Amino acid sequence: MSHKFRFWLIFVFSAVSFFTPLAVEERVGLGLDKVVHAFLFFLLVYFAFQAYPERKVLSVILLLLYTVATEFIQESYIPHRSFDVYDIVADTAGIIAGAIYTLTKRERSFVPPWRDEG
Repeated sequence: MSHKFRFWLIFVFSAVSFFTPLAVEERVGLGLDKVVHAFLFFLLVYFAFQAYPERKVLSVILLLLYTVATEFIQESYIPHRSFDVYDIVADTAGIIAGAIYTLTKRERSFVPPWRDEG
């Protein structure tokens, strides 16, 4: 499965979950909902960086706009949904964490002991 496919699959999943008119028990504040938000955006930025390595800055900017846009759309157009600034904070934290993780991770290749040349 390609990184682009994974990115767009997670993006569609996030859009469906953000724009489905379901009543959410936890309206505002901190909790499991915010962990899910952060994790989704961590995955989005991770796979965006893998799928579009030459467009990392643009990916971050667009994902930040997406997080703000989803909250305004929920407030204005989706029944039973509301604007929550803590969702934006959680999404942004996921974006930052995903970007830092992706930019600082090193590619490690496993060399079996029996293939060690030295």
